[in-house]
Amino acid sequence: MSKSVNENLLPKKQPNKLLKEQESLPKQSESQKQSQALRYNRGKLRWGLVDFKSLEPMVEVLEFGAKKYSPDNWKNGLNQEEILESMIRHLTELLDQVKKGEPGLDSDSGLTHMGHIQCNAMFYNYHERNGSFSKERNNPFTKS
Repeated sequence: MSKSVNENLLPKKQPNKLLKEQESLPKQSESQKQSQALRYNRGKLRWGLVDFKSLEPMVEVLEFGAKKYSPDNWKNGLNQEEILESMIRHLTELLDQVKKGEPGLDSDSGLTHMGHIQCNAMFYNYHERNGSFSKERNNPFTKS
């Protein structure tokens, strides 16, 4: 004995944005439909383009800073000009060392200048995105 369902009592499905996007895409052949699942990633960041190994020097500098100051201390606000000045200092020191055939290492941390440059670029992007640059400059006469 089968039960009959009154179609009028069931909730009506509303077309959503994703369905509309799917309808606008070119139709796939039967062989394509069976060989690969569909993914709608248009407009999403392609993180697979990043070489994460290249970010290791930055992470090493972040670990150094976490010990020297505190983890995520840089998120508390940094002066925009100081970030850029630090980046330029590391860039010019790296350039001088490259010209001399020396390894591009920072004398204070013993880590690569490139890691410091990457950190400064990330700090700048973070504070620019969040509107959290500090207006104050650090006192150059305090312990660094």
